[in-house]
Amino acid sequence: MSILPPKMSNLHKIDGLLMSMDFFVATYAIIGELDNNAINFGRHVSEETFLLYTPQDGHFESQALSKNDAFLQYKKKVYQTDVAIILAPNTEGVLRVIFIVEMRMPPFVKIEFENSDYVIKNVRRSEVDIWFDVFDSRKKAFVKNADEIIVNSIQLDARIYDEGEIPQGFI
Repeated sequence: MSILPPKMSNLHKIDGLLMSMDFFVATYAIIGELDNNAINFGRHVSEETFLLYTPQDGHFESQALSKNDAFLQYKKKVYQTDVAIILAPNTEGVLRVIFIVEMRMPPFVKIEFENSDYVIKNVRRSEVDIWFDVFDSRKKAFVKNADEIIVNSIQLDARIYDEGEIPQGFI
């Protein structure tokens, strides 16, 4: 099984190709028999492509990117941006912010909404993203309608503090 760049023009060179599916960001290929082309699959792929799995070594002897860096590069490519990605609430009303770079530790966050009654609750953070619910403190209810949530600013703080210390205004 291989995940390749989208719209690969030379897949027809592989005799044992059972199936290939082309998606917006990648082509997924399943090779049923190991012929000379399948074993040397790296010859058919450009140097800048990372081969996730091949029977022989690919272009790299070890993983070229960390899992988090690969995740961030993938998300930047999917959303075609180099700025923080703010995803609308999911079905449970949880928003997600995907960072530009991997943080050295899960950062504290401070978000300013256009509606001053909104605050964030139930924050879950990692080195690459942060998940949270938006709570309307006046209505005493979580906000699930994406059209009602307008973010004016987001600040992240990944500095190292003494245990239990939180920067003022951050969660």
